[in-house]
Amino acid sequence: MASLANYLIGEEGLVDEIEIPYIPGTGRGSRALLSDKPEHPDGSNMSGQRRVSGGYYLFTGLSAEDKQRYVSELPEKVGLKCEFSGGW
Repeated sequence: MASLANYLIGEEGLVDEIEIPYIPGTGRGSRALLSDKPEHPDGSNMSGQRRVSGGYYLFTGLSAEDKQRYVSELPEKVGLKCEFSGGW
């Protein structure tokens, strides 16, 4: 996830296409996937986070199902498509 985020931020201009903090899905959730500080919008600690390009924090404390969904969603923000092959 971090490698994907680094690529999308550094090479594809992801942060120009999303609002930070970025809340995936409908944008009405309580957990940020990408933020400029290691906390969620409600002020709670972003446990399981990793610092990525641009000084942003990526929330990695997710289930495998959520990670797969968000790995597919992020590239769409910059006009790319993610496909999975093999085991996850």
